[in-house]
Amino acid sequence: MIRLQLFHNFLLYIYNIFVGQIKATRNTLFWSVMTGADPIVLSLAVPLATATVIATLLVSIFWIYGRKNGADSKLPPGDKGWPIVGSTFSLFKPHPATTLGDFLHLQLSRYGKIFSTRYLGKTLVISADPDFNRFVLQNEMRLFQNDLPPHFKKILGEGNLPFMAGETYRNMKSLALGFFNSWQIQTRFLAEVEEAANRVMNSWRQKSVILANEELSKFFFSLAVEKVIGMTPDDPEVEELRKAFIAANNGLYTVPLSLPFTPYSKALKARDFIYSIVKREAEDRKLNSDKMDQKKNDLILYYLKNNPSMSMKNICDAVIGSIFAALFNTQISVALAMYFLGQCPKSLQQLREEFKQKIKYTDTTAKLTWDDYKNMEFCQSVINETLRFGNIIPGLWRKTLSDVNFKGYTMPQGTTIMTHIAAMHLDSSAFENPNIFDPWRWLAMEKSNNWMPFGGGVRHCSGSEIARMEIAVFLRHLVLNYDWELVEHDQPVAFPFITFPKGLPIRIHPLGEKTP
Repeated sequence: MIRLQLFHNFLLYIYNIFVGQIKATRNTLFWSVMTGADPIVLSLAVPLATATVIATLLVSIFWIYGRKNGADSKLPPGDKGWPIVGSTFSLFKPHPATTLGDFLHLQLSRYGKIFSTRYLGKTLVISADPDFNRFVLQNEMRLFQNDLPPHFKKILGEGNLPFMAGETYRNMKSLALGFFNSWQIQTRFLAEVEEAANRVMNSWRQKSVILANEELSKFFFSLAVEKVIGMTPDDPEVEELRKAFIAANNGLYTVPLSLPFTPYSKALKARDFIYSIVKREAEDRKLNSDKMDQKKNDLILYYLKNNPSMSMKNICDAVIGSIFAALFNTQISVALAMYFLGQCPKSLQQLREEFKQKIKYTDTTAKLTWDDYKNMEFCQSVINETLRFGNIIPGLWRKTLSDVNFKGYTMPQGTTIMTHIAAMHLDSSAFENPNIFDPWRWLAMEKSNNWMPFGGGVRHCSGSEIARMEIAVFLRHLVLNYDWELVEHDQPVAFPFITFPKGLPIRIHPLGEKTP
């Protein structure tokens, strides 16, 4: 009641100030006539005073409601941050990807594994609690739903899986899994990745220094567009399309201002270009339905055959989403593996020995079998540890569909929840020496409930199996063909997506040749 009375008195105070400003405006015009002064200059006093009033209003609301959750609040404890913006800037401050960053580390030490703050004017609950995170992911579409910023939908398309729910989502995911099924991965995709990896390794022999990020981007993009829209690496539009996807991705993690030359504006233009290419390919297949069987068996053709009622927009959006996931997540996973292996020669040597011994040949041109792939035990450990330590997806965003009670806290309907996967991966109570790259931990650890690089529940990543296979095959060809080291210092940074600021510049040495 006291705070309400204070707020009421404050509103009266603001009203009196605005009345004074109206009188000031009238007096400004009078004095401009009387003195001959420029009315524009004199009138600057009005907006300045108005700005002062607005600033006073924000600071006062900030004071009235307090920086911290009130004693009567059932939300998890936490610091609300600044007015309006809350802790937005602190939360997304760049930091090494293998750490939690100063903000999260401080909040966890102060308030425990579940705390609350404010993000762009709304309440945000951040959880590093494994039990609560599993509870959130396992109750997707019952108690929680995906909660991505609205501008994501404009770039990725509303027909993309993250924006679907209920039966629509289940049907669409089932359709995608039908294409990326185990049989396809074993009999078709494995051979395609092998062939592509051989081409890349041969092309690198003409180079001494490469930007690994750029090379990996080209490699995994060419794999994705061939599987999804049937475009081959030598197609002249492929590189232009790749750059458009990069521009679109840059617009996801920026302030969505539709002003010329802003990243968001460039992202929207890139989205239009991407959509036009994908739509052209889809319409070509639809118009030539009698020749479908003669075309390459890509994802577009699969959608048209298996769901004829699917709208053209939804087909295009789904295809674009598949390329996004294949390009950025798999690419950065391999870049991280290269970085960690380069920092840990012992693990690189053991990985090389496994490829030579368990696969029973050293001819890098020989084709892998599915049994070969399944025998890569230490390789799988390297992948697991890379995904744990590198944290390609720091957190998953959800929103409560109704009031949710957990461990004495109440999160009202509409509250945004961030299940912080990176905090679980770097938790010393779950992983011994979590800040060290240690793939051997996975040889003794069959499974960990704290390991969630592909999410969980009904939204568990549908491309996880093919992604692991692509990473393993590429690493096998890389490790049996080259040694490498950083040309200059670089490290993975969360910004908020994972990137290497300098592009991961490395010097490569073909095995069997002397290092200069």
